Amino acid sequence: MIFSKNEQADLTSAQRENTKASDFGFAGGGKMKASLFKEMMAGFDEAVKCRRGQKARVRVSRFSPAVVALKPKDIRKIRTSLGLSQMEFADYLGTSVACVRSWEQGMRRPQSAALRLLAIAKKRPAALLEFVA
Repeated sequence: MIFSKNEQADLTSAQRENTKASDFGFAGGGKMKASLFKEMMAGFDEAVKCRRGQKARVRVSRFSPAVVALKPKDIRKIRTSLGLSQMEFADYLGTSVACVRSWEQGMRRPQSAALRLLAIAKKRPAALLEFVA
């Protein structure tokens, strides 16, 4: 028995227990163990419950993957709000003085880890001094 995408969402947990991978249009593909398939479907059920706001046994992790690029004046403002020289600021960030200078002059832009540290320092300046020191 093949189910359409909409019908798959409407299945009860009892119906899902009695279905096979081939019922969902996976026939002809690789073989999946029945126990693995049931475990996967149980995980989907938990995800649906969580999404609907119902109690579910799931662990949810949220993070901000995109960090907004900072302008040179913002980087200088972060450094001066901490009361640090370019040399001290570079030490806290684990980079060179030339790198900090080039960020503040707009010749280069901070990337990845340095950008995240700057975003933290912008939001909570004391956190940088507390944890990096």
